[in-house]
Amino acid sequence: MTAPDPSVDTTQPSDSNSTSRRRFLAGAAVTGSALALSSTAIAMQSSASVTFDDQTTAGTSVSVASATLPKGGFIAIHDDRLLDGKALESVIGVSDALDAGTHETVGVELFDVKGAEFDSKMFEEDATLIAMPHVDSNGNGEYEFVSSGGQKDGPYTTDGEAVVDDAMVSVDAKPMASVTLDDQTSDGTMVSVGSATLSDGGFVAIHDSSLLDGEVLDSVIGVSNYLDAGSHEDVSVSLFNVPGGEFDMEMMKEDATLIAMPHLDSNGNEEYDFVESGGEADGPYTADGEAVVDDAMVSVEMDPKPTADVCFRDQKSDGEIVWVNRATLSDGGFVTIHDASLLDGKVFDSVIGVSDALDAGTHEDVEISLYEGVPGGDYEMSMLDGDTTLIAMPHFDSDDSGSYDFLTSEGETDGPYTMDGKAVVDDAKITLSDGC
Repeated sequence: MTAPDPSVDTTQPSDSNSTSRRRFLAGAAVTGSALALSSTAIAMQSSASVTFDDQTTAGTSVSVASATLPKGGFIAIHDDRLLDGKALESVIGVSDALDAGTHETVGVELFDVKGAEFDSKMFEEDATLIAMPHVDSNGNGEYEFVSSGGQKDGPYTTDGEAVVDDAMVSVDAKPMASVTLDDQTSDGTMVSVGSATLSDGGFVAIHDSSLLDGEVLDSVIGVSNYLDAGSHEDVSVSLFNVPGGEFDMEMMKEDATLIAMPHLDSNGNEEYDFVESGGEADGPYTADGEAVVDDAMVSVEMDPKPTADVCFRDQKSDGEIVWVNRATLSDGGFVTIHDASLLDGKVFDSVIGVSDALDAGTHEDVEISLYEGVPGGDYEMSMLDGDTTLIAMPHFDSDDSGSYDFLTSEGETDGPYTMDGKAVVDDAKITLSDGC
């Protein structure tokens, strides 16, 4: 179901003149559309219906109150040329593809129809428009009624006549917007704006509560990507990455009230310049002289930092196998064995063994073969040639491949677990023994 279009005022007049006009125009629309569609695609006889209420818009979109499309399809918006038999030329808008069933509050962008050309991008005066459900006759999810010359995606019909409803659409050219920001839990780096409608496109900015103290610019802590005119749902907004903004933090660390505010793209460059311009460009949408806003409580629940621990005790070895006494990997992965050249900075060349893939949790007595089975390892020896110190190091399986790819990726994947910025390690003295 297409998101509601709060920029549209669907309040209907209740006087008898409006009712008479609706009945007359509805009848005329049915008659006109039947004549106009007589030479177009085969229409679909069905129980489809549509309700199109009188409304006020910014001239770039309309809202269809409800529609039932038994086999799915689209809702086309026609101007009154339909009543003169111009079925194709009268199409000035079409909804996104709709699934079979009933839909409510369907937003339809105007003057953007495949196969049609328009001299304007918006209405400039009040007009009667007609909503008409169409079937997606070839099932490709694209409205091709106009581009096919009426041979595809014909209208739903009842008793041989196109299903339609008309509405008086009044134009208020002042930019309009609405926004919904719901209470939510965040990892501290991002929030989700439930819905936003921007009549002229633009952005949704996220402000912290310092906005309430008059800090209009400094309170901006996040901004969406550029949004086209129309309605949008579940808009993700990254925090602490705003053109012109300077921040002492990279993420929220505690619960806070945040405020969502739609902004215009006043200079048309599709970049948010409000902060950088000192408020001179890309100002907020307003209603009754005040910025359009919504606030929400954002609770911070950060993902726990991956942790690991390893216990590698002094031991005797035959030179081909060592045992890691215990390893705990919060996210699973591997335990690698390094020789002492690791201490000289040879991160890759020092790897002489790696465990099998380990599930998340604690593992005991992990057997690790040396000088074999290490993807990307190239060795001139097959076993230890004397007593030495070796180092055990837990690694992630960062690409979830089940294979240790640290060497073959040159460190790009399957890196080590860290603590305080350093790799988690433990070392052990290995004494060669013949087993006696």
